[in-house]
Amino acid sequence: MSDANKAAVLKGLMQSQLFTGTTGSGLEGFAGIVKMREVRAGETVFSEGEKAEGFYIIMSGKIKIYKISAAGKSQIIHIFGPGSPFGEAAIFMDNRFPAYAEAIAEARLAYIKFDEFLKYLKKDPQLALNIIATLCMRLKSFLKTIEELSLDEVSTRLAKYLAGLAESCGQAKKSDTAVVTLNVKKNILANQLGTIPETLSRTFSKLKKQGLIKMDKKTITILSLEKLSELFD
Repeated sequence: MSDANKAAVLKGLMQSQLFTGTTGSGLEGFAGIVKMREVRAGETVFSEGEKAEGFYIIMSGKIKIYKISAAGKSQIIHIFGPGSPFGEAAIFMDNRFPAYAEAIAEARLAYIKFDEFLKYLKKDPQLALNIIATLCMRLKSFLKTIEELSLDEVSTRLAKYLAGLAESCGQAKKSDTAVVTLNVKKNILANQLGTIPETLSRTFSKLKKQGLIKMDKKTITILSLEKLSELFD
C-alpha cells in the first residue's frame, strides 16, 4: 500500500467509532491489514447466511443492511455512512452474515479479516470495548425499529425521521424551524419506514396540508419542530 493510500485509509479509520481511544501508532499498524474494495450503487456486498471471513468499514458512500422475509418482502434495518463498521456481528454468529448488505451509493470500503482483527483485539482492550459498545448501540437501534414498525402510524414514523434529521444536523436546538435534505431516495426511505412509496407520498402530502412542512424536491422545511414532535411525543 502506497503512503498516499495508507494516509487515506488512516483518515477513514479515524472516522469510525471502533477506534475511539486507539493510539495513533496502533491505528497506523491496523491500517496495514486493511484491504480496499470499491462497490457500485446497487451492488450486493454480502448476502444473509454467506460465510464471513471479515467485516467492513465505510470509507465513503452509503450501505443499507436489510432482511428478506419468507414471502419475499424486504425491510431495511440500518443505513450506514462513512465511519460505520458493518458485518462485524458475524464474528459472534458462526461466521455467517446475519443480513444482506447493498450499496445505495458508490462506496469505498475497508475490509478487515477476522483472524487479523482478533490479533489486534488482544493487543488493544479498548478496541474490544468499542466493538461491544457498537453492537449494543445497534441492538438498541434495532429494538427501536421493531417497536416503531409494530406500534406507530406511518405519519408518526415519518415525523420522527424528519425530527431526527433536524437533530443530527444541529438545527433542533437552535430554532423551531429547520431545513433538512433527504439523504436517500424516497423508495428506500419508504422501505426503511416499513411502508410503500405511494403511502409515503400521501403521508408527505398530509404533513404539508397540516402546515408542518414545505417541500422542494429533496429539501424539506420543517415549519414547526414543536408541532411535528406532537405526532410522536
